[in-house]
Amino acid sequence: MLFYSMDRGISLGQLRKEGLLTDVVLVSEGEEIHAHKLILSLHSFYFRTLFQSCGFSESECDRINMSSLEHSILLCMIEYIYTGKLYLDPDLSMDLSDLETEDIILALLQAETFLQLNDDELRKELERHLLLSLNRSHNCPRTVLRMGQYASIFQLINLQEQVYKILDVQLAYFLQDSQCLEVLYSLEAQDIQSIISRPSLCVPCHSLLLDWIIEWAKRKLCKEENVINLLEYLQLDRKFIQKQTEKLNTWNNLASKIAFKHNLQRGCPKYCYLVEFKLNKSQVRNIEEFVDGGEKSNFYCFTLPDGNFNRISGLTSTASLAGTCNANYFRPITQGSYVHFYKDKLIILGGVEDSLKDSSTTNRHRKIRRDILEYDLRVKSWLPPIKKSFVPSKHYKRISLETMTAVLSKAFVIFRGQNSDNDDASYFIDSVNLNEDISKSEARVNFISNVPDWFCGACAVQYDSRNHLYVCSPTMFGRLELETVSWDKLPPPIGDLGDSRVWLCGVPGRIYLLTGKPQSGSPSLTNTIQAFDVDINRWRLICNTGLRFTPSSFALHSGQLFLSGWCPAKNNFVMTVQPDTGAVEELGSGVEGVMSTGIILHPNDVSSLF
Repeated sequence: MLFYSMDRGISLGQLRKEGLLTDVVLVSEGEEIHAHKLILSLHSFYFRTLFQSCGFSESECDRINMSSLEHSILLCMIEYIYTGKLYLDPDLSMDLSDLETEDIILALLQAETFLQLNDDELRKELERHLLLSLNRSHNCPRTVLRMGQYASIFQLINLQEQVYKILDVQLAYFLQDSQCLEVLYSLEAQDIQSIISRPSLCVPCHSLLLDWIIEWAKRKLCKEENVINLLEYLQLDRKFIQKQTEKLNTWNNLASKIAFKHNLQRGCPKYCYLVEFKLNKSQVRNIEEFVDGGEKSNFYCFTLPDGNFNRISGLTSTASLAGTCNANYFRPITQGSYVHFYKDKLIILGGVEDSLKDSSTTNRHRKIRRDILEYDLRVKSWLPPIKKSFVPSKHYKRISLETMTAVLSKAFVIFRGQNSDNDDASYFIDSVNLNEDISKSEARVNFISNVPDWFCGACAVQYDSRNHLYVCSPTMFGRLELETVSWDKLPPPIGDLGDSRVWLCGVPGRIYLLTGKPQSGSPSLTNTIQAFDVDINRWRLICNTGLRFTPSSFALHSGQLFLSGWCPAKNNFVMTVQPDTGAVEELGSGVEGVMSTGIILHPNDVSSLF
């Protein structure tokens, strides 16, 4: 059998360019493209309908206005129809990290849809370029949401799934970014349902989703049934939802109409708890004295919830430390350091200077590290320190970092200052700008407010990601309104908390407190967890943990309270607590050594480190 084939696309394209036997002219932006009705009709349902239907005046015309498409984009599509090859104008850059080139891909998708080519292979190729652009953005919030809109409009399944996977992990951050919120408020009900119904969605607390839905409903003026359909996916108390939805002033008893989807199993299937760790069997009782003798430490990672404990050598290898060795930062985390994750970087704030080894100098009087350290997960290396960028706004002879809270690119720090041992200590709050593009003339650290005198002892601080800072000592609790810089004294926590430092975490509307280790009294006294409801200004006891321990971390993750600490019976341990029921689950224990304050990350954040 004789078989022979030839691709005649190039010949057909040349025929069009030479204007041979063309019978139609397409006009866009004042420029003409000569073509053949038959070839256009073979590949485009739009042209086939246009040329065959009697109801269109264009069916009898040899000149058609295509003003809805740019000339360069229309020319690309006509070339593709003739040759099966897609060429862009040589003057246009093909660097897909450029937003203008992303716009070209979008324009091509719009043209393919408008011309009704129904070409799955072309759409897959254009989708592939958008996926590459998304990957190169390193999960930039605005890029992710923009890609989500493209995927929804053009039904790009692979792109949509990739966006959903990013939102599973990053949605909580996006809900705390004002620019991202504007995009999220513009979504349709079906888009929001597709996001919040995913079992793998991980947000600290569903009250963030509730705030989003309420504001979205107010802006969209949507129907009651659409709001109810979305609220069914939330794991929140019905009374709490009722209290919040009353702000809509539109529907009565909305919460009573919700049929919650109780069978929807939610939660982060796997996450990591990253700490700096000193392997030392002679465990000291006070974890806050972490690696204070100057010993080099290693980073370890709890993979949860299975409880595996693995060393992360990449963070302390000679190659990764090359960027910081000139500053002698062989221990990135020291006593008092705070670890934050933002834009693919681990950011280390505070801690005491490595250079001071004098054992007669107490930790409180040792100098605070003034450089900010950054580990870039993309290049797997510590970056050169940001020199003298963490300098308190006030100057005291003796100054220490008491506590810190951070959300996205903003951190708030409580400092303690004294000029001598005989002076009363003064506490004040500074804000820290963690943006990369901060100008040289702009101060990275700025004074916010003095802490009122009615606070005494060690304080904890929590930023609600909106406009309030919550500050708590063992005997007092208050709120700072950032816009007016005014303080409100709030009801104190339940019971006698002793003198130990307390820990705070939370979301807008709900603040959680973990008490420090009971210093004395009955052995039955244990660390407790309480919750403060902002709307009713009231504390409630969540649980007694059943342990007397020194905490090292306290956070809200995927609707659960996560905490770590040390006690003689368990050594270092990690556990979770259900905020609604107080149920405690131990995820791992028995790890010997000294553990720093750590940070919760997702496996895709740290996969490059293993």
